[in-house]
Amino acid sequence: MEHVRLFYHLCTETFDSLRAEIDAPGVSFQDAFKEVLNAPYVLNELLALAALHLSTLNSGQKNIYHRQATELQTHALSIFNQMAPEVNAETCVPLMIFSSALGMHEMYNFIRSLCLNQGVRAVTGSTWGFLKESILGPMCKQGEKTVTPTGPASGKTCSRLLELITTANLDQEHKNSCEQAILALQSVLDESDREVPWRPNVTSIRAWPVMVCKGYIDLLRMREPHGLVVLAHYGGLIHLRRDLWICGDGGQFLVRLICDHLGNEWSDWLRWPMEVISRE
Repeated sequence: MEHVRLFYHLCTETFDSLRAEIDAPGVSFQDAFKEVLNAPYVLNELLALAALHLSTLNSGQKNIYHRQATELQTHALSIFNQMAPEVNAETCVPLMIFSSALGMHEMYNFIRSLCLNQGVRAVTGSTWGFLKESILGPMCKQGEKTVTPTGPASGKTCSRLLELITTANLDQEHKNSCEQAILALQSVLDESDREVPWRPNVTSIRAWPVMVCKGYIDLLRMREPHGLVVLAHYGGLIHLRRDLWICGDGGQFLVRLICDHLGNEWSDWLRWPMEVISRE
């Protein structure tokens, strides 16, 4: 019965709470759901996402719903590993939905989110042609504009950070990874600003973790300060959509956590994200 409640909440509340952010012409929740009926790992993760949403709405039962979300996600991953579905025209849609749902779920855990979103790149990289011909075609084409920018980054938000990284005393390989992550973040900011300035949608927020290279993720695993500074700027991007339940105060928490960890000597590097979270 609890799963029925979660399913009802998924259909009536969770999806609607994200509809404006993920909706694309020609793609309906009903059509997408038909594609995952034979993929129990997707169904479990969608229920987990509904439980996570409920944890943000019911403070008295927050821990209960959060535990449910974790258990359902663990079950989903277990089923996925057992099934080990082959990537083809029939499985690409469930796999894409699964990867996207996992990424949203893990917005609360940023480092893990970055790792999981490399899975999105792995899926889309080999099956993009299938996906564009599937019912998710309109959504893929919409997201493609963000993940694959039409031109080089042109905005100035990250220009100071890029300048600091370029002149930093840092191993060249690590420097290249940071520069790639910064340019990717600026591209995301540029694309989102073309729609509604200073109001990125979920597609924009989710695009950056898919775009960053493995070398940058390795820097985060090592808690390398320059990599953390770039991550703080991503926290600033998330904070711009603190009105959305899936983001909430996560961006502010991430920025403050990194600032406290690095200390005052990095204040110049962290100027932009600190200014963003200081705004009302």
